[in-house]
Amino acid sequence: MLCHHLLNVMNLLATCFVLLKAVYLKGVQMLLPLQLWERRGRWVSFLIKLLYTSTMPIFLYSAMVLALYMVSQLLHYSHFSGGILGRLLGVWKEASYVAVSITGLTYYVTLPSSVAIDSLHVLIYTVLLLASCTLLFQFWVITLGSSARDITRQLKDQRLAMPGRGDGATYA
Repeated sequence: MLCHHLLNVMNLLATCFVLLKAVYLKGVQMLLPLQLWERRGRWVSFLIKLLYTSTMPIFLYSAMVLALYMVSQLLHYSHFSGGILGRLLGVWKEASYVAVSITGLTYYVTLPSSVAIDSLHVLIYTVLLLASCTLLFQFWVITLGSSARDITRQLKDQRLAMPGRGDGATYA
């Protein structure tokens, strides 16, 4: 019993650490000196952030997983649970006031209870989490117009260039 509570405290501490690290990295920024094309002596500064995404992609991932759970449980409690889609999304087992996913996609997007019990589950969970969040981060940056190509286009439109790069060549 004590080991189970210790595991919950470790999860809480790990979550707090990741949250604090994300807040710190979100605040890391740098001023980039730029100059106007027409007036070579005129300098302006452009603020570059390390992270442009905030936490919205994590919320989107959580919403997608929640929607997957809801659809899977709706199929489980309906007469479609034995179908291909129902088995692919997840098979649920009733356990003391809650339903627990035992197979399918919902099983692999659920946080594993122990690393030692099912290392394949841990590996698949980690890969799915990282790949999904990476794609959502990229989508979010492109949607907001803060990708490297978008910033380069904005700088060219404002006729700004990095010193020594000529004609606004700011993206390689």
